[in-house]
Amino acid sequence: MILTFVYAGYVTVDRANGRALFYYFAEATENSRSKPIVLWLNGGSGCSSLGYGAMEELGSFRVMSDGKTMYKNPYAWNEVANVLFLESPAGVGFSYSNTTSDYAKSGDRRTATDALIGNTVINKETDSKGAFDYFWTHALIADETIRAIHKFCNFSPDARRTAPKCDSALNEASLAVEELDVYNIYAPLCFSSGVTPTPKSPSIENFDPCTSNYVEAYLNNLEVQKALHANISKLNYTWSGCSDDIDGVVPVTSTRYSLKKLKLKVKTPWRAWMLNSEVGGYTVMYDHNLTFATVRGAGHEVPSYQPARALEMIKNFLQGLHLPPI
Repeated sequence: MILTFVYAGYVTVDRANGRALFYYFAEATENSRSKPIVLWLNGGSGCSSLGYGAMEELGSFRVMSDGKTMYKNPYAWNEVANVLFLESPAGVGFSYSNTTSDYAKSGDRRTATDALIGNTVINKETDSKGAFDYFWTHALIADETIRAIHKFCNFSPDARRTAPKCDSALNEASLAVEELDVYNIYAPLCFSSGVTPTPKSPSIENFDPCTSNYVEAYLNNLEVQKALHANISKLNYTWSGCSDDIDGVVPVTSTRYSLKKLKLKVKTPWRAWMLNSEVGGYTVMYDHNLTFATVRGAGHEVPSYQPARALEMIKNFLQGLHLPPI
C-alpha cells in the first residue's frame, strides 16, 4: 500500500500586520526527496487553492457528496511531484490577517510580495477579446453580436470609455451564456444547493458539477478545520470557495492571441498528443523554450474534467519531455 502524507498549517508573511497564509502540502507518493515541488495557486484572485485545487482538481482526495467523507484520486499530481497548495491572498480560504485593512489592499503586487508570483492571466486585452471570439466560434452568440463587438469595442488598456453600442453587444453576449457554466460550456449544471444524506457513488472520470457544495460543507466542519490546523479563532466568516473578487474565464482563443503578440518562431509544428490511444490534446513548441499545449475535453479546471490527461501533461513537463506523439 502506498501512503499519502499531507501537511497543513500557516506561513506568516507579515509579522507586523499578523498576515498569515494557509498551506496544504501533499508529499509525493514515492521518492519525495528527489521529486520537484509544484506550487499551486488558484486564480480569481480570491479563490481557494485548498477547496478548488486540492479537493476538486489535482489533490490526493475528493469529497463525497455527503460532505463528510473522502475518496482517493488516482490521478493526483503528487504521483509525480510534491504539491504545495497556498491560499492567497490573505482573506481567501483559511488565510487571514490581524490587520483588517490588509483585505482591501489585495492585488498582484501584494500577492507577488507574499508568494513570489503574480496573477497568471496573461494580457487583459487579448483575454477579453478572446473570450467573446470563443463564444462565437462555439456558436453561443449571434453573428451580429460578434460583428458589433469587433466594430465598437476597444479592449486595449488605453481605452478610456466604452461606446454605448459596445455595451449593448457585450450585454447581448452575457445574456446568451448566462444559463451555461462558462468555465466549461459543455458541462452539466448543478441543481442542488447542498449535500446528499448518504454519499453517492463517486466517479473521478465524470466530474460532479455539485462538487463545490460538498467541499464547502466539508471545510466548514469544525473537526476538519481542527485536523487541518486552521486558525478559526482568526476567521470571522464561513469558509467559501471564493472571496468577493470578480473572477474571469480565460479561453484558449485568448491564450492564442497573447502568444501571437510575442511573435515567436515555431520550433516544432502543431500536432496532436496521445494518451491511451486517444488524442489527449494538441501542442506546438516555440523558440525560447515555450510550449503551448491544450487538453481535449477539459474545462477551466482541467484536472477536474480530464484528470488522466492533466496528470500526463504535468508529468511530461516536470520530466522535461515532449508530450507523446501519435
